[in-house]
Amino acid sequence: MLKEALAVILRQTRKDKGWTQEQAAEKCGISDRSIRDVEHGSTNLKIDTVEKICSGIGVIVTLQGLGDNDA
Repeated sequence: MLKEALAVILRQTRKDKGWTQEQAAEKCGISDRSIRDVEHGSTNLKIDTVEKICSGIGVIVTLQGLGDNDA
């Protein structure tokens, strides 16, 4: 769930800002390969990578409600 949500947030925010994947990688302090992997949901994310991405693209992600089984 988190992986898919971050993929959508990253891709949309990057496109809204008019950034290439390479530019987003530079802003986030990670490789452009990592940006591609995250956007395609093909990587297991470490919390420090999530923090770098959120900081780099300027978004705040809360984990409230993740894992709730009420739905």
